[in-house]
Amino acid sequence: MPSPHPIDIHVGLRIRQRRRLLGMRQETLGAAVGLSFQMVQKYEIGSNSVPASRLFEVAKALDVPPSFFFEGPRLRAKMLLHHKRP
Repeated sequence: MPSPHPIDIHVGLRIRQRRRLLGMRQETLGAAVGLSFQMVQKYEIGSNSVPASRLFEVAKALDVPPSFFFEGPRLRAKMLLHHKRP
């Protein structure tokens, strides 16, 4: 199984960060966007990429713009992304 892409990891961390800031459970976020809590969990750990349309729904449920999930790239993610380039 391939490793998650650093951007997927970063987006997932931002989803988890915002959800926790709001005191929201994975089940609640999942219900708001039509997902199981297991799928929310997979998105949050970066093992599954979040499709753009779903990310838009998640952003609405978490009351942030979709760009929020791409802000403040973590240094590790940036280094990994740069390292994988040919």
